[in-house]
Amino acid sequence: MRIIGPEEVATDRRLRAELDNLRAARDLAGLRGRQDVRVGLTLALDEAALWRDLRELWSWSLELADDRSLDDHPQRIGVLGAAAEAARLTGELDRAVELAEQALALAGEDAPPEQVHVGLRALGSVAHFRGDFASARDLWIRSGLGRRVISGGWFASAALAASYGGDPAEARRLLDLAGPAIRGSGCLSHAAFLSYVEGEVRATAAPEEALPFYLDAIDTARSAGTMFVAGVAGVALASARTRLGDVEGAADGFADLLGLWERTGHATQLWTTARNAAGLLVAAGLRRTAALLLVVADAQPGAAAVGPAIARHSGRVFVLPEQVVDADELADVRAEAERLTTGEVLDRARAELRELAAQGSRVTPP
Repeated sequence: MRIIGPEEVATDRRLRAELDNLRAARDLAGLRGRQDVRVGLTLALDEAALWRDLRELWSWSLELADDRSLDDHPQRIGVLGAAAEAARLTGELDRAVELAEQALALAGEDAPPEQVHVGLRALGSVAHFRGDFASARDLWIRSGLGRRVISGGWFASAALAASYGGDPAEARRLLDLAGPAIRGSGCLSHAAFLSYVEGEVRATAAPEEALPFYLDAIDTARSAGTMFVAGVAGVALASARTRLGDVEGAADGFADLLGLWERTGHATQLWTTARNAAGLLVAAGLRRTAALLLVVADAQPGAAAVGPAIARHSGRVFVLPEQVVDADELADVRAEAERLTTGEVLDRARAELRELAAQGSRVTPP
């Protein structure tokens, strides 16, 4: 798997250059009834699409999962697992769980790790988004056990869950397991994710110590074409800058990231970013737009769970709309949210964030 290893950068460039040809080959295979080619192409690109801004590739696996003519295909387990990952990327968390559980049931209890790791990984991601960090940690660890791959990225994911669950010692143990394997693999996207998680482990107690790790994660991820990792590290960086009173850096970062997630279709990340940006807007006195963002985010089925305990150990901001504006204004905000599209709400938030950045002032963190 060249996308996980020292050839990642060259493979990423080739994938993007050949995407039109790959699409044409897949479409032609469908017209000629060559389901083996259609399935093979989709699964071959699944790992590459996971952390990249290639939403079209996610849709391919979802399309295959819905194709009843493939119910008895020998690679049905892989199709369902890939579709589960695609669904959770777009914020369809219930669908992701359904697809992953179908994949695991079809594989059976004695299935080899290579058949079940994607389904377990998808379930781990959903558990993480829903705030069940203990389950996320365990599922991510299980997803890697016995796999013949050179990178231990699943341990870094498990470390992130342990950190968010309030267990820094376990997070450190898992990061120490992940580090040598990831560095030895030469896979830049996994190295970037390792730096991001290192920053998250440090951020709760000392956000200033986390900044260089976030910056390293962003630079490394961009060089590998993995915009998802650059994006999540960017959210963490903007959140840390908010806590440190760096309004210009935080506001610019949040404005850019709202646009990134909207373009790429990462719904869960979009609304996590929106909530964190709302925390900055509250601190800056821009309460109405902050309340509007929170009301809209709370209505999204794919938004990550957040509460006081989750916010305490993670970069997620927990602010209730009722804490931002009084009852009369909140009723007006809810009515406005009904009238506006999500795109219009996000455009307003970006405009205010840009204006806030231009002012260059400092605020008291939320």
